[in-house]
Amino acid sequence: MMEFIKNGGVGMFPILLLGLVAVATSAHFAWKKDARVRNFLGLSARSLACFGAAALATNVAATLDYVLDRKLSGDARTDALLEGARESLNPVILCAAVLAVVYLLIAVGERRRDAAVALA
Repeated sequence: MMEFIKNGGVGMFPILLLGLVAVATSAHFAWKKDARVRNFLGLSARSLACFGAAALATNVAATLDYVLDRKLSGDARTDALLEGARESLNPVILCAAVLAVVYLLIAVGERRRDAAVALA
């Protein structure tokens, strides 16, 4: 797991930090049905997606810089590009996993809130 985060680069840290906040807030929403945090969760999810896209772009740029600066050719160039592409996707994978958990918890909170309104 640490290798996954290390290979993902610096962009992994904002995703981890905001992801932790978003998961905790969405768990609070699922448990307490507190509508006040719903807008924050939507904005957090969008911010997470932006961080994921920015980290991907940064990692792809770093991979291309690496390949071009070293004047790699042939198999060495292909290997470096493939390895860089694999590592560049790590922030997107983490971001998608965190967003899946956040949206699942939001769905639970919305369902519980709708059930409470229907009973009232």
